[in-house]
Amino acid sequence: MNVKLRLYGFAPAIVLLAALVGWAGHSAWRQLKQLRKNFGAVQSESFHLAEHVEASIRTLSETVLRFDLRKDPADKDHFHKENEELKRWIRKSSVTTPRELELLDQIEVALEAYSTRTKKLLEERAQAGSVPSPKEVLERVENKAQVLDLCAKLKAVERAALNQFVEDSHEALGGLQRLLMTLVALVLILGFTATSLMYRVKIAPLRAQLVQSRAIIERQEKLASLGTLAAGVAHEIRNPLTAINVRLHSLKRTLVPGS
Repeated sequence: MNVKLRLYGFAPAIVLLAALVGWAGHSAWRQLKQLRKNFGAVQSESFHLAEHVEASIRTLSETVLRFDLRKDPADKDHFHKENEELKRWIRKSSVTTPRELELLDQIEVALEAYSTRTKKLLEERAQAGSVPSPKEVLERVENKAQVLDLCAKLKAVERAALNQFVEDSHEALGGLQRLLMTLVALVLILGFTATSLMYRVKIAPLRAQLVQSRAIIERQEKLASLGTLAAGVAHEIRNPLTAINVRLHSLKRTLVPGS
């Protein structure tokens, strides 16, 4: 009765452990999927928008200065092309925080103002016959300062966002590691419990039957040995009695004629 009660107690425990293993495995897979999704959604260039915009603005300014010195129409066309590509790149860029989005919108507005002023300057310099001093042109091109200031602010925000993303990723990885360790422990416990139940249900009864069979065989062997011993003793006793009986019978036959 106690064995059956133990078995009835083991069965729900195994079911519960199996459910816990399934839950832990599903949770680990879900966290891993979410972590992979986060890494896939956040590209490395998302934390370097400011650097890209800053480098592009400096390149545009250098193109303006080069056009002012050489009056090469190719420089002017290059400016318009690079300017439009930068605008499209900003519009399709993805950010991770509302503050980054706000600064990116401000950069887009400042870039539009910069483009308007610079295009006007290019038209003026294209129509001008005299070449102004580099200092004068540089001062007029320096209206990019507002865009660069916004880029500096965006760079600081991006750095903070990157640090936060790394911290969140480490925390998520730590949680996933703990969950996987829990899953491994549950699997080990489940395996031990299932093995113990299998032993109690299958192996223990067979072992008890084997022990019982051995005891019966040993008892039968002892009884057989006792029977053999008894037969030997009886044989040893019967032989002298038979000899005595034969001797008495012969003596009796000898004594009868001489009476």
